[in-house]
Amino acid sequence: NISKILLVGGSTYMPQIRTRLEKEYGLPVQLFDPDLAVAKGAAIHAHTLRVKNLLQEEIDALYPNAGGDVNRLTDSERNHVISAALERAPKGTTRSEFEKAIGKTVVNCSSKAFGIVALDRHDNLRIFYLIKKNSQVPANVERPFNTTEYNQKIVKIRVIESNSDDLEDIEDELLPEQTGGSGQVILPPYATEIGARVLSLPDGLKAGSPINVRYFLSENGGQLRVEAEEQSEGRKIDPIEMQTTALSQEQVHQHSQIIDMLRVS
Repeated sequence: NISKILLVGGSTYMPQIRTRLEKEYGLPVQLFDPDLAVAKGAAIHAHTLRVKNLLQEEIDALYPNAGGDVNRLTDSERNHVISAALERAPKGTTRSEFEKAIGKTVVNCSSKAFGIVALDRHDNLRIFYLIKKNSQVPANVERPFNTTEYNQKIVKIRVIESNSDDLEDIEDELLPEQTGGSGQVILPPYATEIGARVLSLPDGLKAGSPINVRYFLSENGGQLRVEAEEQSEGRKIDPIEMQTTALSQEQVHQHSQIIDMLRVS
């Protein structure tokens, strides 16, 4: 549930932005130090992480049998951990900050969706999303797919990165009608193929044989690893590992051209 909208960034000083948001969503809009809100939030987040890391280090050092879980400590043991962590904390850190940090969880989410191109049961080409937009990271998702015909020789693993506000709850989406025989897949404008591998299959494999695909997305959402394995003989692709937020060479070239056109007078 959303209770209010908080404006961030210098451009939100323009009155028409606040007016439009109030009209569009019917929610109270708050303007609070938009120039520094992100920096302050980052500083608070960094301090919270520092406090939690100090707690974790003291739990591991003083009570290794707790397995790093503060909830397995008695009240006396918890107070002991906080006192030890306070001695190493930055000046000005209070006991209450440690107590609040114990029950606080910071969740990172993926800003994009990641999927694979495959045929559905009706032979329609779709993007099947293994990791949805706003999924919690790190994410580790495995999904089975199947061969489509007897004695199929290869499977092409096409990794798709999509960035659209409509993808948060979508499991899969139908691709546009494909034309031509070039082997290129026509994708929606918000989707990009960011990697591909070919998996060679054993001879005589039955139609419907399973191919397991695994996606691993790092805690910061920036590193994606893709694995695929055929189940009858255990054949695998070389893992696809990539920086999800990196610009393509074409994008780098386009931005370079734009920069070259800029003139400062």
